[in-house]
Amino acid sequence: MVHVPIAYTYNFWAKTPTEVIELTCLMPNGVVVPLDTNRNATLAEIKEDLWDEASKYPLHGILKDAQSYVFSCINSNAEAEELRDETRRLCDIKPFCSVLKVIEREGIKSDRNLDAQIGHIIGKGLHEFTALKNSEVNDFRWKMRVLGDEVALARQKKSWVEKVQYQYPSRLAPTSAIPKNIEYRLKDGNLVLVTKFRNTEVFIFYIIKISIV
Repeated sequence: MVHVPIAYTYNFWAKTPTEVIELTCLMPNGVVVPLDTNRNATLAEIKEDLWDEASKYPLHGILKDAQSYVFSCINSNAEAEELRDETRRLCDIKPFCSVLKVIEREGIKSDRNLDAQIGHIIGKGLHEFTALKNSEVNDFRWKMRVLGDEVALARQKKSWVEKVQYQYPSRLAPTSAIPKNIEYRLKDGNLVLVTKFRNTEVFIFYIIKISIV
C-alpha cells in the first residue's frame, strides 16, 4: 500500500498540532525528497537539512550550491509564492500539503512577493480584486500604491540616524535615576555601546558618559 503523508489531509495545519512535519520537497533535478522536520524550523534550517538528505539520492551531483535556490509553495490563499525570506518558520508559511518546491534563484520579483504579503494580511488574494474589474476599486488600489511608494521613497532618503529614530523611537523614563541593574554595568561611570552591522564584521564602539543622580 502506498504511503500517503498525513500532511495531505484536509486542513492539516489547523487540525494537526504535531511537532514533526513530513515535507515533500521537489528538487530541481527532478527528484522528490521526503524530509521530516520540526514545524518551528526556519527555511534556512530546512534547506540545510534538505541538502544533506538530497546527497543520499540520485543526481545530487547536478545540483548547484544551496544558496543558488529558493523555496516556493502554494500558500493558504491558493497562490504560488516564492519564499525568499529564509528566516520565516514553516508553521507560519503553512505550505499546501507540506510541499516545498526548490527553484533556481532569479532576479528579485518584488511586486509578486509584495502582493503575496498583502494577500496574507487581508486574508484575500489580490487576484480576486483584479477579477472584479471594478474601476473604483482599481483606482483606490492605484492611489494607495502611489502613496505607499512615496512614503517608502521618503524613508529611503533619510539618514541612517533618522531611520534608527523612526524604527526605534526614544522613550522617556519616568525618573532621572539610573536603575540599579544598569548602574552595576557601568565602567568608570561610562556606558559602552557596541554596534555590529548586519552581514559584516564591522564593530563600532561608543562610550557614553552617564551622570548618576
